[in-house]
Amino acid sequence: MLGIVIGWYCSMDMLHLLLLSLLSSVALLFGLHRSAPRALFGVAVSLLMLVAGIYVEERQELEKGAVWDGEKSLYNARIVETPVVRGATVRALASVSLCDSMARPGIRDHGDVYLYFARTVEAGRLVAGSEVQFRAKVSPFVNAGNPAEFDSERYYYIKGVSGTAYLGPDAWEYVGESNLTLLMHGMRVRDAVVGMYNRLGFDSDALALLSALTVGEKRDFPKELKESYSIAGASHILALSGMHLGVFYMLLVVLLPLRGRNRILLLVRELLVVALLWSFAFVAGLSPSVVRAAILFTLISVGRCLSQDTSGISSLSFAAIVMLLFNPHLLFDVSFQLSFAAVLSILLLAPPMQRLLRTDERGRCVRYLLNLIILSVAAQLGTLPFVWYYFGVFPLFFILTNLLVVPLAFLLMSLAVLVWLAAPIPALQQLIAWPLGIVVDIM
Repeated sequence: MLGIVIGWYCSMDMLHLLLLSLLSSVALLFGLHRSAPRALFGVAVSLLMLVAGIYVEERQELEKGAVWDGEKSLYNARIVETPVVRGATVRALASVSLCDSMARPGIRDHGDVYLYFARTVEAGRLVAGSEVQFRAKVSPFVNAGNPAEFDSERYYYIKGVSGTAYLGPDAWEYVGESNLTLLMHGMRVRDAVVGMYNRLGFDSDALALLSALTVGEKRDFPKELKESYSIAGASHILALSGMHLGVFYMLLVVLLPLRGRNRILLLVRELLVVALLWSFAFVAGLSPSVVRAAILFTLISVGRCLSQDTSGISSLSFAAIVMLLFNPHLLFDVSFQLSFAAVLSILLLAPPMQRLLRTDERGRCVRYLLNLIILSVAAQLGTLPFVWYYFGVFPLFFILTNLLVVPLAFLLMSLAVLVWLAAPIPALQQLIAWPLGIVVDIM
């Protein structure tokens, strides 16, 4: 993390990075020797990770440093996310490349761009994987310069989106369908799940809430409902995270066959669990909180196969390192910061709070309520600095809210998974959808 911050604010040439990496590698080799000071190995590893952080951030800066020239040109585009209706337009995130491009210093000829199509029948048929060709101006994001305005340049830069373009009805044409990536397949499945909820009778706020809590689909989520959850201190429920994946993981472990003490059966079972878990993560859009939870549960499965317990903080650190090596700008993403701050504070603060309140000596119901309160307080304390800094608010009702919302969310997620499994039997699916609707209405 420190290396990424240094790379973000200060550039460093590759020669110095190479010298630092050689120095840390030599120190690492000496640190492995029995007679070497114990601290040498830790210092060498830390220095090596610092160099890795600087390198991945410098590489990211080089890839995203150029900007669009803002002139009307001919582009090819592949839509990478399900388009969203926004008033009189259809917004789609697309991977865009300039046709017959000539490399020009400082000028971008490819990248991810938000395309705003005029709302027509043809635009409404576009899906993830659709390829189009258009002639328009692709403009970089520019702040208006007003005091205390939202820094859209920085926000989209961190998100990896480099520009925007408006396309009238005659400015583009449909080319065809491209080969879908795993993430695009996941989005298609997510749209199918939302369609299934709609066919089961869920609509309006109920459909929006159910879609957000189970597959991370929040395109049509009502602003008023979102604000209500935020004020009540329950907005974390709306973002798929460890709790949602935890329910899915638990149900997989309980429902899957291949039980027994045979190690091969155990290995096959855990591989199947991990495969289904990551399939769910792809359907949910691979948000930072989902990826973090998927990595943690994967490590738990690895520990089960090796008959080893996994350290929570070590697993959390490993998840952060993996994600930041692939995308260092996640460090500056609000959802990444909130997700890791909440889990880290639970790991650090919950055990001493449980010892202080002697939860092990209480009855089952009292112990459950105390643990729920402890987890809620620990998570809120960890995210408090970020919530205050970014949003300028702090929810005062989070303890009371979470006592009700967290168990309901657990029940809702469990019933939703059963609805998915019952898809081949419509009558059974409709039967399970009835109590699911009651839980959604209460929430």
